[in-house]
Amino acid sequence: MLSLIGICITLLSCGPSPERATESPIPKQPNPAGTARQAFTQKSGTPPPKPTAQEVQQAVARVFGTTVNVDNQTPDFFVAGDFNGDDSVDLAVLVKPAPRRLSEINSSLANWIIQDPHRAFVPPKNQTVVILPPRTEPEHVRSGQLLLAVIHGFGKEGWRDQRARQAYLLSNAAGNALASARPSQSLQRDFGVFSSQRDVIAEQLGGSHGVLYWTGAAYAWHPESSRKRN
Repeated sequence: MLSLIGICITLLSCGPSPERATESPIPKQPNPAGTARQAFTQKSGTPPPKPTAQEVQQAVARVFGTTVNVDNQTPDFFVAGDFNGDDSVDLAVLVKPAPRRLSEINSSLANWIIQDPHRAFVPPKNQTVVILPPRTEPEHVRSGQLLLAVIHGFGKEGWRDQRARQAYLLSNAAGNALASARPSQSLQRDFGVFSSQRDVIAEQLGGSHGVLYWTGAAYAWHPESSRKRN
C-alpha cells in the first residue's frame, strides 16, 4: 500500500501543474529625490543620443499621422526621459491639432488617449483598497489648443523604435521650459513610493512651476516650489 501511494505521489509531481506560472511582482523601491537633468541614463549606464528636431518630427508623424503639428516656436519644445518607469526612453512634444482634423483626433478609435492631468485620479497613498471615482466624460481637443504629446518608448530604442505607438495627448499641460527631472521629495511625500525609478516632466505652467508624473495609469500634475531648480 505504501509503495502504491508513493507511485501516485510521484506521478502527480511529474504531471502538468493545474495553474499557469505567474510572474512575481516587482518590489517597490524608494526613488531618491533629485533635480532637473539633461539626459536620461538607462541601466546600462549609457545615455541615449540627444533627440534632434528632425527625429522628433518623424516620431510625431509616425504615431499621430497628420492629425497634429509640432509646435516648435520655442527651443525647448520637446524633452526625453523615462516617464513611466519601464527603463525605455519616452518623448514629450508640444503640438497643436491640425486644421480640420479634430474629428480624427477626438475619435474613440484613435490610437492615443486624451487626458487632462489636472483631473487625473491619484489613488490615496498607503491604502490597499481604493474606491475609484465615477467615470467622467472623455476629454476632447479644441481647435488651436496647445497640447503636450507623450510617446512611450519601446525596448532599448525607446521612442525611436517603430513599434513605439502608445501615446497621450495632454490638455492644459503645455508649458514652458520643458525639462526631464527626478521626482522631488515633495512629490514622493504626496504620492508615496513609486514602483520603479522614473523621470518627471518639469515645466512652467501658468506662471507656476510643477511636474507631470506617471501614476501608473495616467499623467497627473503636481505643483512644486517656486524656487529655481538646480
